[in-house]
Amino acid sequence: MSDNRHEPETIPLIQSNEAIPARVKWFYETDGRVKATPLVGIDGTVYCGSMDNCLYAIGPQGQLLWKFAAKGEIHATPGMGEDGTIYIGSADKNLYSLNEDGTLRWSYATDGAIWSGPTVGSDDVIYVGSSDKHLYAINSDGSLRWKFPTQGSVTASPIVGQDGAIYVGSRDSHMYALNENGSLKWSFATGYQIHSRAVMLHGDTMYVGSMDNCVYALSTDGRMRWRFQTRGAVNTSPVVGADGVVYVGSADTYLYALKDDGTLLWSYKTDGETWTSPAVGPDGTVFVVTGELPPSRQILQEGSTLAAGRGQLYALDGDGSLRWSLKVGGRIYSNPAVGSGNTLYIGCWDHYLYCINTAD
Repeated sequence: MSDNRHEPETIPLIQSNEAIPARVKWFYETDGRVKATPLVGIDGTVYCGSMDNCLYAIGPQGQLLWKFAAKGEIHATPGMGEDGTIYIGSADKNLYSLNEDGTLRWSYATDGAIWSGPTVGSDDVIYVGSSDKHLYAINSDGSLRWKFPTQGSVTASPIVGQDGAIYVGSRDSHMYALNENGSLKWSFATGYQIHSRAVMLHGDTMYVGSMDNCVYALSTDGRMRWRFQTRGAVNTSPVVGADGVVYVGSADTYLYALKDDGTLLWSYKTDGETWTSPAVGPDGTVFVVTGELPPSRQILQEGSTLAAGRGQLYALDGDGSLRWSLKVGGRIYSNPAVGSGNTLYIGCWDHYLYCINTAD
């Protein structure tokens, strides 16, 4: 099995401007752009999809453990069951169930490309959205339990509430709440499409971003508690810190920190559009990444040196001040994933999965 692990000194186009350097421990080269957000397993294994159609399992030292080849690009983060089973969707319209060693258990075919990351419920039911405008509930043996129709592609990953209800956004602009049997509890209309998953806080409030430039706080009965408007599309999922602060990025290039009542605590201007969700480390450090398109914003060939654009990772203190930043050789559409031992994983448009040490 070939190993595409690389040492930090060979990283192309990487720059840092930090006083205390964030050290790149290793990076792994796939055969395609990496848009998917990595999933970090309990044992430190990193699972990450690529636009080369493969799901990679990478060990904590950057070594390839296995890879699984689908028949279409993989854009979303995998899901994992309590027994270690891995679930991944693909542009080939299939949801795949894999054993821990990467071998196929089963696949289920939807009628559209799957850009949504699957979510595994406590009863081992797998929930996944499809561009065929449905949310699917799949049993752990690969059989269909139910599917719920919306009026738009379901690219947002669903979440499961403490009460067993399933919440998912759709590109038809609505947030849906479903009962465990797939029937509708309620729906809430935002001003435009919902591309990303909601996040639940304390089981009674959820936060969701919309392409109408707003982030919403909703109660579990579908009432709006507040709405905060940015100056750009909110394509990302909000993230809630341990202190209850809500962090959300916007296409207006800002990361916003909001109090739990929706008032602005602070904002930080980045050098690019924030199309991905932030992450919060164990010490409260806030990580956010950006993607900078090629200067002309025209479509370039895969082999062009400009095609990947540029990406930047920012580490911010809880008060919004910059700790350090790191530039890489491609746009970043992958959410940063926090691992153990001060590690952070990001996928990049330059084909690489990066493992970054966030502290000395």
